Amino acid sequence: MLLYSGGGYFGESADSLYERYVAARRRHNRHLAWLDDFSNAAKAVIAVGVGPLTFNKQAVRDLFDASSAVLVRDAESLAYCRAYGFPTHNLRQCCDMALSMPIVGDESRSGVALHVPNMPRQHLETIMGVLASSPAGKYAERIHVIYDAPPAGGSLAFEA
Repeated sequence: MLLYSGGGYFGESADSLYERYVAARRRHNRHLAWLDDFSNAAKAVIAVGVGPLTFNKQAVRDLFDASSAVLVRDAESLAYCRAYGFPTHNLRQCCDMALSMPIVGDESRSGVALHVPNMPRQHLETIMGVLASSPAGKYAERIHVIYDAPPAGGSLAFEA
């Protein structure tokens, strides 16, 4: 399986047109140019940022269309995907996810760290359920959730 997970592979900065072009060529070579070598592999795009894109739209569209799941990390990325006419049959918003990253200030922690926007409890339960049943969740000591806006009424607890 070919998995893109967490990152800004499919976006660009607001530099000059020439600088965006140079950066887009670099990103294309790094993240897209070699995809034909994996034409028979299952593909998934999980928790990535998308947009804005001036270049590489067709290559990203093709990757997303060939992927079994495309989960973008925020509403802005989802809006860019829709505005660019990317396939929507497998497109959903999830959360900004950093797997197995140390939490700043407490390097003794290990496990899975999630950065989530303000989202309904049902969505968080779905995300936690998927993680708990995935290899990342099975081998993690803990799953840390970092909120943009903490849930009203205290903290949330999830059990696998």
